Amino acid sequence: MNKLKQYWTIILVVLIFSGGLFYWFQWRPSSIRRECSWVQRHINAVQAQPAIPPKSQQELLAAYQKCKNDKGYLCEMWYRLDHSSSGRPEIKAEPAKDWWESASPSEYSSCLHSKGL
Repeated sequence: MNKLKQYWTIILVVLIFSGGLFYWFQWRPSSIRRECSWVQRHINAVQAQPAIPPKSQQELLAAYQKCKNDKGYLCEMWYRLDHSSSGRPEIKAEPAKDWWESASPSEYSSCLHSKGL
């Protein structure tokens, strides 16, 4: 017991040093590997949009004639663009989504590299 009191600083230094070695070579790498094995994915929310029915030939011609009377030659390009549009289906709203999935080998290795392993 007397020797323990005499060498308490040496014992304390050895315990702190061995604890630091354990942290640096065992605990830290295993926690980094655990963090890098999963990646979080995210999809943004989609807002709902109503369907746009395709315009009929008569509607397009009427709009073209009105534009041509008002603006003249600029309507050719507008008519071609508007004539090619065939409407749009309804888009339903979807909330944003977050999920975790297993990392690919390249993601895993780049994560390990960025965290110092």
